[in-house]
Amino acid sequence: MFVSFGFVYANVLGWLLPIKLFIFACIIVPVIFTTMFFFQPKSPVYSIQSGKAMEAMEALKALRGSKYDVTAEMKTIKLELSIALGGSNFFQLFKDRGVIRGFIISVTLLILKHLVGSTLVLIFTSEIVKACGFGDIAVKSAVITGGMIQALASFVPLYLVDRVGRRFLLIIGFSITLISSAVLGAFYVSLDRKLLSPNLLNTFSFVPLSALALYWFGYGVGLGNIAALTAVEIFPACFRAKLKCFSEFVNWSASFVVTMTYLQFGEAYGHDLLYFFYCFFSMIGILLVIYVYPEASRKTSLEIFDEIRKRKHIFRRYRAEPIRGLR
Repeated sequence: MFVSFGFVYANVLGWLLPIKLFIFACIIVPVIFTTMFFFQPKSPVYSIQSGKAMEAMEALKALRGSKYDVTAEMKTIKLELSIALGGSNFFQLFKDRGVIRGFIISVTLLILKHLVGSTLVLIFTSEIVKACGFGDIAVKSAVITGGMIQALASFVPLYLVDRVGRRFLLIIGFSITLISSAVLGAFYVSLDRKLLSPNLLNTFSFVPLSALALYWFGYGVGLGNIAALTAVEIFPACFRAKLKCFSEFVNWSASFVVTMTYLQFGEAYGHDLLYFFYCFFSMIGILLVIYVYPEASRKTSLEIFDEIRKRKHIFRRYRAEPIRGLR
């Protein structure tokens, strides 16, 4: 969500401000964000690990509300912290098959988030809109609009995730990126291979723009927030921080590699092939969610971790499940 609003913030101010003021405006945000952290309560998990149970209870009440009964959550945190897998040795954790499977699931989902073109479609929106024949003002407006659609769509999971489940939203997200990428790939086939005349392409320029808008919406609804939460939800508190940090390292490394190779790949093989690759990885994402990803809604991290660990293999026992709230 912060990433989505960060794109909107940077795009709007980048249009309105000169470069020096724009840089200052970008610097001030992390400064304010960091300053606010000094006034935040400490992590309840850290407080319990340090033997400060009362401080953990106060932190939970500050996070959940003063009337929130913290007893059950305190017991859950203590139970998760009681698990000992390899002690303080990070690599010893991977001797447990539950950790290996959970790590593979979380990292694969994070990498797929970039391999379906999530970051690239927003970063290179201006190039796509220019290819449709629009001028500079329309390009800037499209970039800002795309960021706003994605940011607003990121609120949808907040209201639906416990009702329909994470797997359902992930499937919706990957399905939308599949359809949108196919449309954009077909557009670039017609553009780069000169299969259609320029006049005809201009006539149907609304088609790739609609696909872009749909892509932004699908990413905000199904991929942006939920993929990032996976590593937090499927690992117990005792080693969650270590694996989450490593997962994020893989996440942003994948983002860097995919972003840096976009232009070179497009020039070498054509942008149409690139978007068809996004289609392929979107399909892989759908299969991953259906046959591997555990449903995390209304379950504790320990329950999710035990379910992954007890599988005969990494694939889940698939069965058709009714969507919560829609039965």
